[in-house]
Order: sequence, then C-alpha cells, then structure tokens
Amino acid sequence: MEAFKVYDGIYIIGGPDISHPYDCAVYLVVAGDKLIIIDSGAGESFNILERNIQTLGFNPQNVTAVIATHAHLDHSGCFPALYKKAFPPFFSTSHVANMLHQ
Repeated sequence: MEAFKVYDGIYIIGGPDISHPYDCAVYLVVAGDKLIIIDSGAGESFNILERNIQTLGFNPQNVTAVIATHAHLDHSGCFPALYKKAFPPFFSTSHVANMLHQ
C-alpha cells in the first residue's frame, strides 16, 4: 500500500501496511505551504516517510512542525532521525518530551 489522501489536506504517509509493520499511522497535514507531521512510526522507516512525502508532491524540507501524540515507540521512534534532519519544532506534552529526552 502507498501513502494516500485521507481528506483535504490530510494524508497518511506511514503505517503498518505503508512504511513498516511496527509503525502507527503517521499523518502529514498540509496547511497552505506548511507541512506538519503527526507521529513518526517506530524508527525503521524514516527514508520511506520522506519518500512518501515526496511521492505525494510535497517537499520534506517544508515540514514546519512535528507533533508527538504520545511516547510509545510506534509513535515516536523516528523522532531522532527527524530531529537530525533539522525538521523544526517538535510539539508534545511535557511528559512525552521528558521521555523522549532520556
């Protein structure tokens, strides 16, 4: 299965049948020229997520925010790779932020 449009401005770019069997659903939200990633999968699929953003016609360098819904590995495993790639700010609860910084 490939990345697909869920609704206007909302896409699934990752998940068990799209990027890696251990990934949660990873969403891309398009708001004008800004891209927002919600969750990141388990950590094995960064290159696939990046490719899926491109396949949908968007530039991964236009990601302006990453949102962590919670710190389970299937939702947060790619955060280190996203951070190293210089994707800007991460948003989460303070509890999630503390877990991810450990």
